[in-house]
Amino acid sequence: MKKFLSIILSLFCTYLAAQATKFGKVTLDELKAEHCEKFPEAKAEILACSNEMHYEIIGGSIYLMEKKYFKVKVYDKSTDWVNQEIVAYKNSSEKEEITGFKANSYNLENGKIVKNEVQRKETFKEDATRDYTQYNFTFPNIKEGSIIEWTYTKSSPFIRANDRWYFQYDIPAQNVYFEAAVPQYTYNRIDFRNQIPASDVKTKEQTIDGYPNSVYQIVYNNIQPTYEEPYLFNIEHFRPSIKIEISEISVQGQSDKNYITSWETLNAYLNSSDYFGKHLKTNKIFTEETQKIVTPNMTPSQKLDTIFNFVKSKMGFNGKDRLNFKTPLNQVYNSKTGESTQINFIAIQMLRAAGIEAYPLITSTIQHGYINPQSPTVTDFNHTLVYAKLPNDTVNYYFDASEKRSAINILPKKDIGTFGVILLKDGKTDIIDLKNKSFTKKVTNITAKVDEEGILTGNVNYNSYNYDAFKDQKKWDEGEDNFKSYLATIYQNTQYKELKTKFDEKNKNFSYSFDFQTDEIAQNVNDKIIIEPLVLLQPKTNPFTKESRIYPIQFENKLMYSNKISLQIPENYQVENLPKDLKLTNPEKTISYQIIFKNIGNTLTIQTQFKVDKEIYSADTNYIFKTIFEQIITKESEKIILSKK
Repeated sequence: MKKFLSIILSLFCTYLAAQATKFGKVTLDELKAEHCEKFPEAKAEILACSNEMHYEIIGGSIYLMEKKYFKVKVYDKSTDWVNQEIVAYKNSSEKEEITGFKANSYNLENGKIVKNEVQRKETFKEDATRDYTQYNFTFPNIKEGSIIEWTYTKSSPFIRANDRWYFQYDIPAQNVYFEAAVPQYTYNRIDFRNQIPASDVKTKEQTIDGYPNSVYQIVYNNIQPTYEEPYLFNIEHFRPSIKIEISEISVQGQSDKNYITSWETLNAYLNSSDYFGKHLKTNKIFTEETQKIVTPNMTPSQKLDTIFNFVKSKMGFNGKDRLNFKTPLNQVYNSKTGESTQINFIAIQMLRAAGIEAYPLITSTIQHGYINPQSPTVTDFNHTLVYAKLPNDTVNYYFDASEKRSAINILPKKDIGTFGVILLKDGKTDIIDLKNKSFTKKVTNITAKVDEEGILTGNVNYNSYNYDAFKDQKKWDEGEDNFKSYLATIYQNTQYKELKTKFDEKNKNFSYSFDFQTDEIAQNVNDKIIIEPLVLLQPKTNPFTKESRIYPIQFENKLMYSNKISLQIPENYQVENLPKDLKLTNPEKTISYQIIFKNIGNTLTIQTQFKVDKEIYSADTNYIFKTIFEQIITKESEKIILSKK
């Protein structure tokens, strides 16, 4: 029977080291344990968890069945693991059902195991959105040392793909087991992301309900917890996991159901969908609206800018990122509020009406998950951007009109760090790496003078450009008080007044300026003035504190940050000690820092520049970043000493 795998599993002939654990089996030794042996700081530990997945034909329809089980040891009752939720998806005609729910907590009391059951009536059902129902439950009588366990079966009519199953969590796990029985009347695509190799993997053939199945079994033992690290977009992208998506169903005696087998069939599927492609058919209202804002004498570039800014200004984003939608696009337009895909579809319609070649660029937001470019699975996508081509222009233009503080080729953070698929005409596709192309820049100029008492007075003038300009304006959008609180975290122990801000969207520039006074930078000691001029601007702490790192280092943009301080010293003082200049770089010259000190007459000038020339660095680069930041902090803490003439 036909089978397509998007990856090649490393299969072993040995038997699996573990199977799914039976519910209700708790031992005295497990309850007596006071901490995790390998990770003593852990608040909890997974003793066992499993997902056993198969398909059933019920009443002529195929259902995806997933039986999930968790058994967790609690070392600190403040752990979030004592509060759980189960999510069941739905649409207007179908929904997932939760059956076989059982949940217990166990404690050791007077040498005996005491069980506390969670009753189904004690779970709290919540219709969280129109797309899913959420069941929340809390375990009773939780103490340090308790064990909690729960199990349930989810029956889903949405058979295209299972919820991605993870083998690693934010707490240690002794045993994680996955089993999938996949009928051989299906084509399926297996997306197994094994950044950490599995302890054991096995496949076998088995007949279930009269149909031959391929059974995949995967075990992970003694898995370390995930760790949040600085400069990491979403740790979920790097946890080992598996997802199985059906590409085609071929049951004898029934017509074949085709799903996704390639990027081209994905394109065809979406373009023929009533919930996606039909919304891009020419719509009279958008032709008329486009004619109101676009004139014949405009260049293609001007048309692109005009339509992008018009849609971005007119439409409000309701916070929902989804690939498919039912509401007619003209209705969305008239409401002036919509989902991200809806808003960007309006932009595509208007660009096409203006004669600009424009296409959907489907992707996944950072929080939704990482796209595997080798695995065409439609369920990995939850978001659509706009891709445009201009005549006689080789530049790729893309944008997100649902984000007010963005620009063409300057995407918001939620859109970057993954791949996008352009759904071109004639069923063709193109995969691109979504990143912001231009450097983001910050330039800070401080002009000040210091008196003999060590009081500094002066002016700060700050400018940010490109990506950081939009980030700064977004902070300002939150309100002046919030923005001042943000500034207080940068310019600590500084009194400032006359704050002025300006946002030049056309030139992608945000600026602010203010006058300040501080006694935290200089002090007079025995007629010598000791100055730490970079206290206002230097990094307060090193974000790279560990000797090694597990995950890659991800920057939102290539960046260039520059500072210049011009400091006038008292006429009757001279420079006794001026720190030396410093230049730092990595072997590839993609990370650099320099600081230059100058003294001309009674004016001191200090200039710094920090530059990062790539968005992503391997985990091995951690030591380089750690060392560079250590040297920056040390150098920028050095003092300038003035003495009387």
